[in-house]
Amino acid sequence: KKGQRLQEALSEAQFNRALDDAHLWVRECEVLLASSDLGKDLTSVQHLLKKHQLMEADIAVREKQMQQLGEMSDSLLTSNHFNADSIQAKHIEVAERFANLHEPVAERRSQLEDSERYHQFHRNAEDELAWLREHMAIASSTAYGTSQ
Repeated sequence: KKGQRLQEALSEAQFNRALDDAHLWVRECEVLLASSDLGKDLTSVQHLLKKHQLMEADIAVREKQMQQLGEMSDSLLTSNHFNADSIQAKHIEVAERFANLHEPVAERRSQLEDSERYHQFHRNAEDELAWLREHMAIASSTAYGTSQ
């Protein structure tokens, strides 16, 4: 009986460690997604987009880990673990927080892409205006030259 309880406590400790890691990672994502920074210029928005793409890739990888965490939780529940209610509640909380990342991730991507288009348009417009200023000086010159 005592050995079984120790084994259950060890299993719960391993589960809790994995769960704590998942909580921390989800929290980091939530903080990044809550940022209102959409870049001050084209270079900065492209940097933010790259960071966002890395987060999206990390979410895809973490999806498998979240499934494994669910399997650990289910295994502890089906083995009539002495702390089953707490384990289930903790798992449900982190699973819901993870699932709730998907919509903000898509929204943030959309905002960053809009910002990138705006800054690209602004850069293109500045380039065109510079070209016009350069050529207006030539076109409005009164020096016609001489032909002899």
